[in-house]
Amino acid sequence: MQHVIWNLPVPLDERELAKSGPQPTLVQFAGGAVPTERDHHMLGAFIEAHPTTRIRFYCAHLPSDLRWLHHYSAARRINLDVDGVTSFEPLRSLRPDLEELTLGSCARRRISLLPLQHFTALHELALVGHQRDIEVVAGLQTLERLTLISIKLPALDVFKPLTALRAFELKLGGTTNLAALPGIGRLQYLEIFRVNGLTDVGIIARLPDLEYLFLQHLKRVEQLPSLALCRRLRRVHLDRVGIADLGPIADAPHLEELLLLDMPQLTLDAFRPLLHHPALRAVTAAIGNERRRAQI
Repeated sequence: MQHVIWNLPVPLDERELAKSGPQPTLVQFAGGAVPTERDHHMLGAFIEAHPTTRIRFYCAHLPSDLRWLHHYSAARRINLDVDGVTSFEPLRSLRPDLEELTLGSCARRRISLLPLQHFTALHELALVGHQRDIEVVAGLQTLERLTLISIKLPALDVFKPLTALRAFELKLGGTTNLAALPGIGRLQYLEIFRVNGLTDVGIIARLPDLEYLFLQHLKRVEQLPSLALCRRLRRVHLDRVGIADLGPIADAPHLEELLLLDMPQLTLDAFRPLLHHPALRAVTAAIGNERRRAQI
């Protein structure tokens, strides 16, 4: 899919919004000046006419009170990353059936997430650093993808009511207790990136619906469980993970693709369990040592 991004200068030019060519997948103000009410009204009308386009608000020049959000009541996909926000209450001016929402980092992290109760059809939610009243997320029964960034929780049990969840991303932060994962939806995609202190990912073996596993910057994870029971697993992507044994991955009966990046600890013998795998079609081993790569 081709991604087309429009960086729109302020003040907005009607001709810019009406230009021909591929319609944008994402639009955002270019920054440098504060958008006027007219600018917000024009862009809101454009989004209403292009409901699949995602809109991103990120520049420091946008007023932090978020009162201007009412101009985007027709938007279905919003990424909000505005400095100095003190309340998410203005989110209630958006459509209840909003499909995608990202709440980026801001100057004041202790902002209540209770306004998320407003949304009744949210499919994707990403939270960057926001965890006050995070229990409200459990009420978003339509959620299919959840991304937590720079959030530290003692456990993930709070998300067990999310029966529709299919994708979970845990990035940065310090949530190391993953025991609740098998009871959260039916996860097909799991991504864990640079979680401080995480050493044990054995719970992954109990995710029978998993299709794609992506582990990155987890050098303290030195062992994976046998993935023999992950019978739907097709793709594994490891980047700077501390394991030295690929045997548990080779146990996945229907594995088709394996990507291994920046893992110099892997010896030639580590790859032997992959020989004669009945489903494996592609292996990428990005290893700096030319001789070892040739052997592999």
